[in-house]
Amino acid sequence: MIQLLTKETLHKLFQAFSGSPYNKPLALFEQYFHEQQQGHREVYLSILQGSIIGYITLVWDSPYPAFFRLHVRWSRSPS
Repeated sequence: MIQLLTKETLHKLFQAFSGSPYNKPLALFEQYFHEQQQGHREVYLSILQGSIIGYITLVWDSPYPAFFRLHVRWSRSPS
């Protein structure tokens, strides 16, 4: 199942990746959520049997000048 990040799933996302090699801070996911609320980014969660197994973000205004000028949306997978 795919769903948008919510305030309720924010900590679950952090916990899902806290022991992984990516080990991203909670503040990063909070920033993603804030940007989503502002309409600048969408965060999609991949859920399997009730557990978050992945996510991807979609940034509406790319930070890359050439993409921005052409209105190309920027998808960023975690790394």
